[in-house]
Amino acid sequence: MASEVAYRLFEDELIDLVLCFSPSLSVAHGIKETFSRRLNCHFNGEIGAIGKSLTYQAIQYLDNSFWQTIRKYRVLVIFDEIHHCSGSSQEVANAWGQQILVKIQGLAKYTLALSGTPWRSDALPIVMAEYTDPEGQLVCDYQYTLAQAVNDGVCRSPKIVLIDNEKLTIATDEGDKSYPSILELLKSSNISYRNVIFNNQAVEYLVRLACDKLSEIRKESPNAGGLVVAASVEHAKSLCNLLRNKFNQKATIVTYKHDDALAEINRFKNGVTEWIVSVGMISEGTDIPRLQVCCHMSSVKTELYFRQVLGRILRVNNSPNQEALVIYVRRRKPSFNSRSNGTRYP
Repeated sequence: MASEVAYRLFEDELIDLVLCFSPSLSVAHGIKETFSRRLNCHFNGEIGAIGKSLTYQAIQYLDNSFWQTIRKYRVLVIFDEIHHCSGSSQEVANAWGQQILVKIQGLAKYTLALSGTPWRSDALPIVMAEYTDPEGQLVCDYQYTLAQAVNDGVCRSPKIVLIDNEKLTIATDEGDKSYPSILELLKSSNISYRNVIFNNQAVEYLVRLACDKLSEIRKESPNAGGLVVAASVEHAKSLCNLLRNKFNQKATIVTYKHDDALAEINRFKNGVTEWIVSVGMISEGTDIPRLQVCCHMSSVKTELYFRQVLGRILRVNNSPNQEALVIYVRRRKPSFNSRSNGTRYP
């Protein structure tokens, strides 16, 4: 959509250049490819290009000559996942938000700020956003919902599978204790959610369920892939080994400790390997449409993170099967409204 907006502004001779900012290298690379294809030109900031895709982190390293050059042109600036940038003023802005307020806010002819999760877990205001007073509700110029996207056929309808257990027994010094659900176990004992997602039996159950579902989908769509979201690098390694050795699946792993993580993500995106295991490298904005199953075993609890991970399996492609399934352990009552079908497994 953002590339289409840029295309039409160029057609109407309303802009000269486009700058795109996003939170990670993988997202910035995806934007570069999309804009190059839609605008039919280089999008690398070099001679002859009409734009460039950068990370928010890169803003602080652009020198004065860059900004002086940009000021000579009519520029469309696109901010992807703008919720990463907070601050209603320079004094209270985070590092990325401050860079936007100081260097970009008064520079752009047009701005387009995008977010699939337009709020922050710390409740701070999003940079450049408008809020109602005194309610503090975000004012959006346009909102395109998941329900609309599903109806329009541009997103898959997600199915959320909540894993629970109605007959949990834990051995303690006082004897065995039983719990009617994982939620009750977490509330009434010293067992943490991290204990659950590191438990061998629980992990094998989740992974087996995910593998069975992916195998079913791949009968119709042979290149369909799955994502496992791990809680740590060691957890990711363990899960990758489990997929390979226990379930005979081809799997690759990407974490912040991998120097070639972006290249590995691109190889998986364009390949046929069944699984990719990640800690935080594949969440918001990462464009891998062949992902259709997600096994969510992260210890991050925020709704924002869950929604971002869910979004990785919703992008439609040309495959015959367009199912989308996310599997995770039920640790609380869902706090979000969803039009998807929920399934509670024993």
